[in-house]
Amino acid sequence: MTRFQLHDTVALKADGSFIGNVERISGFDQEPLEDMLIIAHTYVPPKLLGEFVLTGTPPSGYVFVGFALQEQGSALIAEDELFLVDRSLDLGETVKRNGSQLAGTVINVSNTYILDPIWQPQLTGDFRAKPADECSGPDHQCTAACSPLDPRIAHPWPCRLIHNVPFEELKRPADFVSGDYVIQQDWQGVVDAFELVVVIKLDDNSVVAVLEVEQLFIPIPDYDKPLVHLPDFDGISRPHHVSAMQGWGQAVPAEDLECGQFVITNHRVIKNGRWLHGSYDPKVKPQGRVLMVRSRRLDIRWLMCNAYTPEPHWDAKRPDNNNPYENLSTFPAPQEIRRDKRLSLYDPSKPTTTVENRTRSAIRSQEGTTSKNTSPVNLSSTFSVGDRVKFRDPAGAAVKYQGEEIDDVIHHHFERINHKDTFGYDLNELKIVLSKQRATIRWQDGSVSEHESTVLNKVALFEADLSPADIVVAREGMKQRLEYDPVKGEAQPDRPLKDFNEMKFFEQPHDLHPAKVGIIQNVNPSERVAQVRWFQNANIRITTYGNALGAESRFGPISDHIEDVSLYEVMTFPGITRKIRDIVTIPPSMPSSFAVKLLWQLAEDDLKEVHASIASLSQLESRHAQDLLEWMQHNARMSMDEPPRQQVQGSQYKSHHSIDWVGEIVKLGLDGLVTIRVNTEDQGRDVVVEHDQVLSFIDDQVWPVDLNEDPMEMDDISGSEGSELSMTSEDEVLSETVEYEGGERMDNDSGDENWESDSNGDEDDKRQDQSSPTSIVMTDVPTPTTTSKQATLGAANNAVQSILPSSANANNPMEPLQQLLSSFLPSTAPPSFLSLDRDPPPDQFRATQPSQTSSTFLKRIAKEHRILSNSLPDHEVYVRTYDSRLDLLRCLIIGPRDTPYEYAPFLIDLHLGPTFPREPPTAHFHSWTSGMGRINPNLYEEGKICLSLLGTWPGKSETEGWSEKATILQLLVSLQGLVFVKAPFFNEAGFEGYEETGQYKREALQYTEKAFVMARNFVKHALTSPIAGLEDVLAWLYLSHHKHANGASTADTLIQITKQSTELCMLNQVIERSESLMRASEDVRKQLEERKAMHQRTNYQLLEDDNKDEKLLAGDGSSGKPTTVFLMPLSKGAFVMLRKTIQGLQQFQQKELVSMSAANRVTDARMGSLEGVGTNRASGSTGMVEDTHRPTMEDVD
Repeated sequence: MTRFQLHDTVALKADGSFIGNVERISGFDQEPLEDMLIIAHTYVPPKLLGEFVLTGTPPSGYVFVGFALQEQGSALIAEDELFLVDRSLDLGETVKRNGSQLAGTVINVSNTYILDPIWQPQLTGDFRAKPADECSGPDHQCTAACSPLDPRIAHPWPCRLIHNVPFEELKRPADFVSGDYVIQQDWQGVVDAFELVVVIKLDDNSVVAVLEVEQLFIPIPDYDKPLVHLPDFDGISRPHHVSAMQGWGQAVPAEDLECGQFVITNHRVIKNGRWLHGSYDPKVKPQGRVLMVRSRRLDIRWLMCNAYTPEPHWDAKRPDNNNPYENLSTFPAPQEIRRDKRLSLYDPSKPTTTVENRTRSAIRSQEGTTSKNTSPVNLSSTFSVGDRVKFRDPAGAAVKYQGEEIDDVIHHHFERINHKDTFGYDLNELKIVLSKQRATIRWQDGSVSEHESTVLNKVALFEADLSPADIVVAREGMKQRLEYDPVKGEAQPDRPLKDFNEMKFFEQPHDLHPAKVGIIQNVNPSERVAQVRWFQNANIRITTYGNALGAESRFGPISDHIEDVSLYEVMTFPGITRKIRDIVTIPPSMPSSFAVKLLWQLAEDDLKEVHASIASLSQLESRHAQDLLEWMQHNARMSMDEPPRQQVQGSQYKSHHSIDWVGEIVKLGLDGLVTIRVNTEDQGRDVVVEHDQVLSFIDDQVWPVDLNEDPMEMDDISGSEGSELSMTSEDEVLSETVEYEGGERMDNDSGDENWESDSNGDEDDKRQDQSSPTSIVMTDVPTPTTTSKQATLGAANNAVQSILPSSANANNPMEPLQQLLSSFLPSTAPPSFLSLDRDPPPDQFRATQPSQTSSTFLKRIAKEHRILSNSLPDHEVYVRTYDSRLDLLRCLIIGPRDTPYEYAPFLIDLHLGPTFPREPPTAHFHSWTSGMGRINPNLYEEGKICLSLLGTWPGKSETEGWSEKATILQLLVSLQGLVFVKAPFFNEAGFEGYEETGQYKREALQYTEKAFVMARNFVKHALTSPIAGLEDVLAWLYLSHHKHANGASTADTLIQITKQSTELCMLNQVIERSESLMRASEDVRKQLEERKAMHQRTNYQLLEDDNKDEKLLAGDGSSGKPTTVFLMPLSKGAFVMLRKTIQGLQQFQQKELVSMSAANRVTDARMGSLEGVGTNRASGSTGMVEDTHRPTMEDVD
């Protein structure tokens, strides 16, 4: 737990001249320390310091600070020894205020700075630190009164500081740095590295250009503190002092060279430099101050191309010139340096004075589309303490910041340095000493307010809340289709759409087709509801595991229809997510006429060949120039309703040099529009476009491409041939195991419709021949003959169909007969551990991998089986393995009582690999959350389980990890006790320490509520789609097996008998406890409304949301009341979803009870009681009425 956050500006309490930024905090894994100067400016216990040097992660109560001055290095410092100076927030970050449950998004920031000129004419030589009382006047002693600084802050020359300089007046001095986006010849790239030339003025005023910059060093003042970790360019970290160099006791390599910096080197480097003024003198020390730093060569990774380039895709090629200057190796004077005009730097901090409406409707109207930007978004988070800056208008700054006169000495003024005094080099640079930021926040409820950044806290939850401007899809009505046939190995776009199934979606890549797409307008986080403004006729296809949109996808215009929805009823995917500060490509304002003609001639058949459209660059399979341009041109054509009216003709295009097709999202509107910051030649411009006009998202974390490689001979990224996006997955293709009786399928189904092809003929016959029919035979379940079993199930099905209303049958037809869980109900309790005489089911994890048969392995397995047979917790954990595959285990864990997981089944498959028991088993969690996120921070939707005993989490000590002495039982008990806990939110890495402090309390309660609702859905999923190999366990645990149920004549009677039974099933517990919680929540809601009305009448201040429901908590579950176990009253959103789930469980319970009664009567009829069956069935035909009402938000209001 830490009181400081990443990028906070802090200062030492003991010495306010040490100011820096927090670079690492405790609780989060970090990369090892490399190439860092670490000085022990404060005392840290040696053990803690040693652990930090090894791991790179600060211990609890400490932060790692990088100081503004390079010679001060970095330090691990206790939080109690620091104070907060400023907090830097970036656009798009999520924040909260202390004491408020509302989260908000940063939509604008404004920064003011205190600046220190880097060059003072009176300072020469080695520029060593001077006493704090020196100033620029002979009769003036500088004191704290000379500058309106925070009294805790110290500076050696406070009188020369320039105060209250806004971000808009500044720019960065560097030409290119790593991470910069650049544009050249219709290609956009990112700078990965650069080579520098550095110009140095020596003590004798001679000037030399140095190319061996790795031989430049920064001297370290003697702080009388030990060096903890000293880097060297040979890659070896040396925790000792550097030998004396040019009279300096210690020095470190100069990593970030800047103008005005004092550096030292050796005579060889100076002698071999290019002399610009004067000549080499061996008597002059090889040290001096930097006059200029320029990039002589860039290592550029070219990422994306302009879709409107006037060339066909087969001629596309990346730029091959990475030199930003034409004459940097030969220039005689700085004013004669020439930039390569073909290479442009994308600078989002350029002044932005205009807004261009580039939406399709504005273009069609032929009206003026450019207006004045009255409220531009600032990107001032670009700068931080210690950075160098320049004034955009030095002449204007010299007039504005003339300072004030104190004791005949001018303070706080900006004095321009004449280039003639510095050999023509511009040294009018300033260092940021302090910053102050204010941030504009759009809160979840839709309100907007401005605050000092220091009163806001960044929120970095593992599952972020939805916020206004987020794009969502409705869960209801969403369909899916497998992207490609696993048998044919090709796409099947004409196959029918099926209902959304999360398990199928994660096992195989499916296309998703949502029925409704909208934009969040506001969110009520306490009630878990939101207002969504729906697009009118959105037609989108979400593909590639949700990461991209299909080529034909269109959001279309936004409607005026706004609807209240539960947050549990909507979901979002990366493919539709738009985030502030995303780098994107859009159509340029003035495309070439040739490009427009080329795009407009693309045939519809060609467009259909592109699998996906809008996507991040990391999702693309091929990154060869030809493939990228073809993909981009197809996207551009699909986004055009008609040719653009403004075009550049022919040869004018190259001279026009459009660079406004790459930009950064700076604003997301609630009206479906996006504002993107682009560059023109001399300034920035904000462009407003529709979501459909965003052509691609540029993710610079992509693999490099060998430009000499023939694109026809390789795929840069793994994927299926001919696919635009990667389709590979580590998941195996699922096969299907079908139960046959008498040569016919018992389920009357042609197969899993979500992935099996619907084609007929010989191909279907061939597939059936290839399947492996396997009868599921449990050792403790009597297996009836074929005739009696078919008759029993058939009679049970007829009974259920006859007793349900016709409307229910039409809306929700009966599942296949094998889905009736009651047919697996055993006569006695099933054992906790059992080895099955059957093949593993198709969904068993790693079932297709070869099994282990070594004697050592079998001996260890026998030991594990003995332990599992005798020591598994009764009625809580069940394990099944297979006689033919002893290396596979199927484990069912029942959620512990008084947790949000109570009574819910959780399925985990284990695979004992060839390295077992030296290495832990590989575990796979079967997630049934329907895309609602993780049900537990340790259980991922794709199946990963985060647990130290599995080797997927480091743990706090080595003893928590796997060893050969560990057992499967130990693993399962750990899962049950450490994962399925009362407050699962705090299981997430980095949040463990907050449970005792009360911080994140609201988030933890909301996560618990979500887990509870999802766990009820786990019950529904497991019962309606029984787990292969554990059907008898589910039936025994969740279904009533009271003997008197056989004589029931109606569904009402069946339910009444079940409730009166002393042998209550868990399904009853699930339903009853959920209903009690819903009733109690309604009662509390009524009480709160009454209290609210009373307070309004008496003018009392309403109680805060965080405190109003405390009396309903009973954290230990000892109250015995099902409504006060671990939950606050349900939010409206959770209430709606829980009610839907419980209604589904009640309907399932009715079906199973009727089925059980009918099956028992059929069995009696086989024994001579046929007359009673017809009577009972007739009397039960109208005994049950199903609640078919669909819950809505109005039900809660």
